[in-house]
Amino acid sequence: MAKLVLDLRKSVDENASDYFEKAKKIKRKIEGAEKALNENLKKLDELNVKKERDEIKKIQVVQEL
Repeated sequence: MAKLVLDLRKSVDENASDYFEKAKKIKRKIEGAEKALNENLKKLDELNVKKERDEIKKIQVVQEL
């Protein structure tokens, strides 16, 4: 359960606005992290494909000898 801490020096509207801004910032961070994760997963897949191709080429060279 999340705790909600209110600043008693601020109005209800100000507190709500602060939490809304914090939520928007967190949402942007999550979206950025998801984008970075997806890009890294794509790069990893590309590297794995390259590695497999290189291994196949090595096997073909050995078979030719």
